[in-house]
Amino acid sequence: MTDLSDYLLGQIAQTTRSTESELHELKETVEEQSERLDRIRAALAEITAWGHRLMVLAMIWSVAVGVNVAPERAAEFIAMLLKSAR
Repeated sequence: MTDLSDYLLGQIAQTTRSTESELHELKETVEEQSERLDRIRAALAEITAWGHRLMVLAMIWSVAVGVNVAPERAAEFIAMLLKSAR
C-alpha cells in the first residue's frame, strides 16, 4: 500500500502544481485585460465628451444662423460654453 500511497500523493502534488501554475497565468491575463478595458473606457469617455461638445456646437450654430446672431457673439458664447464644460 505504501507504493500506491506514494504514487497517488505524487500525482496529487503534480496536479496541484499544474493547477496553481494555470491559475497564476489566468490571474495575469485577467489583470492585463482589466488594464486594457480601463484604457478603452477612458478613450470612450473622451470620445463621448467630444461628441457632446460637437452636438452643442452644432445646435448653437443652428440657432445663431436661424436668428441671425453676429458670428462674433456666437463665437464668444460657444467659447464660454466650452470653458464651462471642462
